[in-house]
Amino acid sequence: MRLVYWCWCLALASVTLGSLAEELEAKVNVVDLRLKAEHLFHIASLSNNTRAIGSIGHEGTLHYITRLLREHQGFYDISSQTFNVTFNSIRDYQVSVDGQAVNASAFYYSPATGNVTARAVAVELGCEENDYIDIDIKGCLAVAQRGGCTFERKAQLAKSFDAAGLVIYNSVPGEGLKGTLTRGNDEVGGLVPTFGMSLEDGLKLVNSVSEVSFFMDSAFEKIETRNIIAETKTGDHDNIVLLGSHLDSVEAGPGINDNGSGSITLLHLAQTLAENNIQTENSIRLIWFSAEEVGLIGSSFYADSLTEKENLKIRLMLDYDMLALPNYAFEIYEGDDLVDPVGSQQIKNKYSEWYALHGLNYTFIPMDGRLDYVGFAQQSIPVGGIATGAEKLKLLEEMEMFGGVANESFDQCYHQTCDNLQNLNYNAWETNSKLIFNTLGSYAESLNGFPARHLVATKSLADLRYMYRGDELFI
Repeated sequence: MRLVYWCWCLALASVTLGSLAEELEAKVNVVDLRLKAEHLFHIASLSNNTRAIGSIGHEGTLHYITRLLREHQGFYDISSQTFNVTFNSIRDYQVSVDGQAVNASAFYYSPATGNVTARAVAVELGCEENDYIDIDIKGCLAVAQRGGCTFERKAQLAKSFDAAGLVIYNSVPGEGLKGTLTRGNDEVGGLVPTFGMSLEDGLKLVNSVSEVSFFMDSAFEKIETRNIIAETKTGDHDNIVLLGSHLDSVEAGPGINDNGSGSITLLHLAQTLAENNIQTENSIRLIWFSAEEVGLIGSSFYADSLTEKENLKIRLMLDYDMLALPNYAFEIYEGDDLVDPVGSQQIKNKYSEWYALHGLNYTFIPMDGRLDYVGFAQQSIPVGGIATGAEKLKLLEEMEMFGGVANESFDQCYHQTCDNLQNLNYNAWETNSKLIFNTLGSYAESLNGFPARHLVATKSLADLRYMYRGDELFI
């Protein structure tokens, strides 16, 4: 189910913009955005049309961003953060009953197994040890309904009770189920081969008297990559305004929109600040994250690595991804101080005020865990961001608000080879870049009225709040 909140702009908002915010907004240069997009596409073209982690194109992207930042070493402290990614490839799998294949999906980070024939045994939700008590599950295929805990928790419990495998079936009718058991920066172990099914197929399996045969051909590869970090030398380093954007693409395409658009805007901002010697009250930290497309790994690694002292210095994190979709809408992530780190709602309001001031409509979309803000929210850092859509279809109401074509995807080239130079809407990109420059200028100039930071235990709650880890379901 897609939740969208409509916000028509009927009148200009009453909002005061700081002088630095206005100054930076005026410096957005569409020609520079275009030239950088062309350069990224050239990098991808030398690497089988991809910039995915582990590829020549990804390494080329890292070098390109680092080279441009090093031209401004007098303005920024530049560093990198290296980490390992466990990359999983599901090469083949099957689930069958009485020799007939059953519709199923393989969960990422499932371990491999040869051909297994076993009884299917229902374990309710499979989230608690009580679900397994008094059940002879050893060597069997556990069958659990979706819900109650993460997919990882279900697979860990099945493993601890010596199940040979696990099926998780959906909790709503008519939809299959596919997801990920864990993130690629976690140690992969203590899991069982896991398959997803629709509610209907899962119940058939539970009620079947026949044994189930299954296998999983799954391979793992360690890849070393890195985040790139640039922080202004001046400004209050105990009050950091952090902006992030991921620099990798999926393996299937060059990722010029996803997320060339976000990482280029961040790079354009970095150069603009340095070339104009912009001095700010608060320090600015810009981060280009690796390995977002395989589970938000770079951003989560960075956030998890923060000491308590360093964590509290970060006043807020603004995440920018997919800013220029062809069939765009102006979307704001629905920060809510009741469930998100306090301050997230104020960030949301700042974005909406800017759109309203410029006579632009906008929508609010859920913070569901698909982007790099997740790791920071789990560490109680206020988060926010904007986007222009993804693979979903544009609704009629959205067409009336933003133009474009209803009942067509916001991005028909999402995660595909055609996410290239023709897959950019420069009007949307320029507008959102101006908003990003303005917002940065406002927060860098003053954080007066923005909530003070306090560490709270949010990680376990966020695991249940965020249904996705990147593009894959997690719960």
